[in-house]
Amino acid sequence: MNLDFNNIILFFIGSFIFTICFKKRLNIANYFNLIDRPNQKRKIHKQDTPLTGSLSVFIFFIFLSAYNLIFNYQDSALLIIFICSSLIFLIGAYDDKNNLSPYLKLILISLIFLIFLISNENFIIQNVFFSSINKKYIFSQYMGIFITILCLLLLINSLNLVDGINSLANLIVTIWLIYILFTNDNYLNDIFKFFVFFIFINNFFIYKGKYFLGDSGSLFYASIVGMLAIYNYNILLTQTNESGVENIFILFMIPGFDMFRLFIERILKNQNPFSADNNHLHHFLIRIFSLKETLFIYFLLVVMPIALSFYSNINKLLIIITTAIFYFLLIFILKNFCIKKQK
Repeated sequence: MNLDFNNIILFFIGSFIFTICFKKRLNIANYFNLIDRPNQKRKIHKQDTPLTGSLSVFIFFIFLSAYNLIFNYQDSALLIIFICSSLIFLIGAYDDKNNLSPYLKLILISLIFLIFLISNENFIIQNVFFSSINKKYIFSQYMGIFITILCLLLLINSLNLVDGINSLANLIVTIWLIYILFTNDNYLNDIFKFFVFFIFINNFFIYKGKYFLGDSGSLFYASIVGMLAIYNYNILLTQTNESGVENIFILFMIPGFDMFRLFIERILKNQNPFSADNNHLHHFLIRIFSLKETLFIYFLLVVMPIALSFYSNINKLLIIITTAIFYFLLIFILKNFCIKKQK
């Protein structure tokens, strides 16, 4: 890691922040009223749980970003990620406390992205290269901004929908960040490699139900992942001129397929597409398997297509189509099994 300070010191600072936030999680949650209370309709946990699962990572992120902006400042990219994701974290925290309208939340997040995308074109999707068919599409700046905001919102919503059982969203974010950071090489990745370590460690405590991510965590993580993915894609496309967009799609497609299916099903039933239910992939899995088994199955579903994408002789489009067929077949089987189990 190309940092000017000792990594051991950085580790102890992160560990100190993590320890304080964990030990004081109940005090913090009660003070800000960031508590997830169980109900009979949807939630399966049995006691009030703090929604502070990402607070230590957020504070460490502020420290890490501030240090690098002061002493290792190189361009505005880190500043964009820092401000955008921090503002989105605050929107998520407000939503955890006051239950914002999903439409108002989307509007506020869209405005944040819009303001900062205009200031740095490295985060705008303007060139899309499909390596499977060797086709490149170039968009105007305004169309690129629209497509970028749409993609970021879809990613944010997909992760938010996944955050329904202990540690699943945090686990998926860990997978996403490891892939993004270790398949590209630039100074932003060096900064975030230490950051992802604490997200990984946090999996254990969320798995044990000590606290939940809440909207603050899922929105915060998704915004960072989305902006990093776009930034790295644009940099790699500039350097090699052959960075396939299929790699990004493969990375996000399992939560994406689940979101797409849920939205279509809700619309066909004349329901609000943002309404909550228990029809997600992880809900079907958890009705049949244990939490540990569910996390492992979901992990395989996300990782296997990514692993296959590293083989250059396998067409990326074929991986996407095969995974889509497998996903919808799996949903069909799980749904029918759960229906028979209830009878």
